[in-house]
Amino acid sequence: MPFISRRLMLPTAVGELFCGMLIGTLLLGGVEIADNAPIRILSAIGFLLLMYIAGLELDIDRMLSLKKRELWAFGLYAVLLVSGACVAATIFNMPKFFTLIIMTTAIGLLFSVMKDVDIVKTKLGQILILIGAVGEVLTLAGITIVSVVSLPGTSDLKLRYIAGVFIFLMIVILVLKFMNLLMWWYPEMKEFIMTVGNPSEIGIRANLCNMFVFVTIASFVHIEPILGAFLGGMIFARIFPDREKVLERLSSFGYGFLIPLFFIEVGTRFKFSDFLNPEVLKGAILTSIAILIVRFVAATPMLLLNLPRRQLIYIPFSQSSALTLLVAGATLGASLGLINRTQTSIIILTAIVTAIIYPWIIKILIKSIPVNE
Repeated sequence: MPFISRRLMLPTAVGELFCGMLIGTLLLGGVEIADNAPIRILSAIGFLLLMYIAGLELDIDRMLSLKKRELWAFGLYAVLLVSGACVAATIFNMPKFFTLIIMTTAIGLLFSVMKDVDIVKTKLGQILILIGAVGEVLTLAGITIVSVVSLPGTSDLKLRYIAGVFIFLMIVILVLKFMNLLMWWYPEMKEFIMTVGNPSEIGIRANLCNMFVFVTIASFVHIEPILGAFLGGMIFARIFPDREKVLERLSSFGYGFLIPLFFIEVGTRFKFSDFLNPEVLKGAILTSIAILIVRFVAATPMLLLNLPRRQLIYIPFSQSSALTLLVAGATLGASLGLINRTQTSIIILTAIVTAIIYPWIIKILIKSIPVNE
């Protein structure tokens, strides 16, 4: 699929979704895969690994070292992004769940596009990565809130869920403090855990173990396992800031096998005809436009960082392609019963459209608006 996707100038994940749709239509005949089927189990693990890598990609140290002016800029961006998503969902008469979809941000595709146009190490590139990181944290918070609000039953059940979230966060803080202390006393362990490139692959094993531990803890306190995976990745990133090699190897493993299975399995749930439905087409266009407009508004506080006004246009287009987390959000919303099949199709098509069009626009802009001003 990567070869075919590259030839068609599509993101690999889009090609994998299309592959799943072909399999579902031609081989499965529209029959849904059973929950206990091996492909579903591997897909679920791929979903967890996707969220874990998303947490691992965050530069926690950089976020914690923001200066006062930067804190104001990114704080205002966060407020405008969330409030703008609420307003847009209301104006376009969308389900409440679409507020989370409109504000969803992921830095995976963004980082890939920035590497293609060679702006990662520029001032603009670093700002775009930080904005993406802030957006991912907001997405995590949004998923948590949605999970609480969508709980059936009495308020007591929701209070127990909130208590579970706090217990989980306390465990996360304790683990972080313990690991920091352990690495201080035994610095040689850091080098051992970060080992990659040999048959033992300790770094990969340590990350997978870390992911499953946090997923297990999250399940034990009755919160979404994907939250455990995401926070597990963030914890590892905080303890091991020089994790580039491990991240590269883990991404190669994940995106080489398990994560593609997640996208393919999601694709099997849909037919190409689902996306030809006028309601789906209209909804995807409106959602794609809403995602972009909200980020145009939210980008204005970046002027506080002395960013040239001409470069502001990069922010909305770079932050509007959250392919992986949009698909993940659609999967979550469907599993919680918050959206129907048509609305799920709208989100999936939005993920595909934004992943194709907006990065393409960035590559056009880079030719006319320099990033080193």
